[in-house]
Amino acid sequence: MGIVDNYRQRDRMMRVMTKDGKFRASVVKATDLANNASKRHRLNPLASVILGELLMGALLSASHLKEDEQISIRLEVNGEIKSATAEANMMGEVRGYLGNPDPLALSQDPAEMKKLAIGIGLMHVTRSGRVHMSMPSQTQSTVMLEHSNVPKDLTHYFAVSEQIPTAIRLEVKFNEDFTIRHALGFMVQAMPGLDTQSDEDVIIEIENNIIDLAYPSELIDSGEHIEDIMNKLLKGEEYVELSKTPVDFFCRCSKEKFLSSLALLGVDELSTLDRDQEELRCHHCSKTYIITHEEIQKEIDKLIQDK
Repeated sequence: MGIVDNYRQRDRMMRVMTKDGKFRASVVKATDLANNASKRHRLNPLASVILGELLMGALLSASHLKEDEQISIRLEVNGEIKSATAEANMMGEVRGYLGNPDPLALSQDPAEMKKLAIGIGLMHVTRSGRVHMSMPSQTQSTVMLEHSNVPKDLTHYFAVSEQIPTAIRLEVKFNEDFTIRHALGFMVQAMPGLDTQSDEDVIIEIENNIIDLAYPSELIDSGEHIEDIMNKLLKGEEYVELSKTPVDFFCRCSKEKFLSSLALLGVDELSTLDRDQEELRCHHCSKTYIITHEEIQKEIDKLIQDK
C-alpha cells in the first residue's frame, strides 16, 4: 500500500462549501479513533457506540470553527450512561468520556437500546476561543434532549440555538469480536443565502442524496473513501474543498497540569495527602499519573515561599 493509499485509509475529516455558498458539508472517518476511545475507557459495545457518535458529532460541529476555537458537548442525563462529554477543535483533535462505561442494554432493539441508555436530560454546547491573545471568549447554549439520540439532538441544537438547518448522520458498526469496524459521520448545513422557495429543487436534491446515504459504511466496505461519500452527498452540486484533516483521540493532559491543579488545594490540604504517592487519572483519556511525595512537597514549599 502506497503513501496516498495509507493516507486515504486513515481517520480523516473533509470539509467543503458549495460554489454558490448555499451549503457546507463535512465528512469524517473515525474508526481507529473510536476504537482507541473504547479501549482507553474500557467501554462495553453500547457505550462504544454512544461515545463514538458523540466524538464524531463534536468533530463535525467543530469542523467549521476558527483555528483557535473549540467546542464542548456535554450530556446531563438520567440514563444508564449517567453523563457524557466530548471536546473537539477544527484541527481534528477530540477527547471525551462517559460517566458510566458499562451501561446496561435495556432493550433488544438497537435504536431503543441507545435511547434508554441516554435517557432524558440536557445537552450543553460550549464554544470557546479568543477575541484576541489576552481575552478568551466563551458562549454556551443548552437544549432539552428531544430524542435521546446524539445525531438527532445535535440536529435539534443547531436548529434551535444557531438557527442553522442541519442534517447529521453518524454510524458505528462492529466486527464479530465487537471491535469497531467502521465509525463514520457526515453533516450538511444550509447557509444564510439559501432561499427555501427559489432553491426548493436544490434542497430536495440534497435531501434525496442524504436518504440514499443511509449506510455510508457500505461504501467503505466496497473500497470507497470519504471523498466518494462527499461526492454522493453533494451529487448535482459543485463544491470547493476547504480542508482535509487527520483526526485523532488527543488529550492535552500532563503531570504538570495535575500538579498545578493540586497546588490550588493549599498547604493544609496538600499536607494531608498520602505520604508515599498519589495516583491521579484524567477523566477525558483515562491516562494515570503518579505524583510522588517529593513532588507534592515541592508544591507545598512553593506555596510557603509565595506567601
